[in-house]
Amino acid sequence: MPPGSPDAEDPLAEPDNNEESEEEYTFYTPFKFEPDPRGLGNYLFNRMKKHRHHIAQYIADTDEEQTYAELLQRCVRTACHISTRNLTKDDVVVLCSYNHKESALQ
Repeated sequence: MPPGSPDAEDPLAEPDNNEESEEEYTFYTPFKFEPDPRGLGNYLFNRMKKHRHHIAQYIADTDEEQTYAELLQRCVRTACHISTRNLTKDDVVVLCSYNHKESALQ
């Protein structure tokens, strides 16, 4: 309907009380969160660099520890290897693995 017609919807009109509004089912966090446009990978990379001397994982069966620096080095090597596979943004990569030390970086 044309904007000036008598039957046109008024954008400022009160909503019908019988209709459910999206506002009733919307939850808000107490702070504004803006995700980093560079992505989650960039965030994880920077955190591993910052905490490089901290323990990233502990393997109870073998009493082994791995620092974030070691994990980061292996993650970068894995990423470099994957980049040689000519994958596109539409490809899907799936992990299927037993629980072991290398699982953290796959």
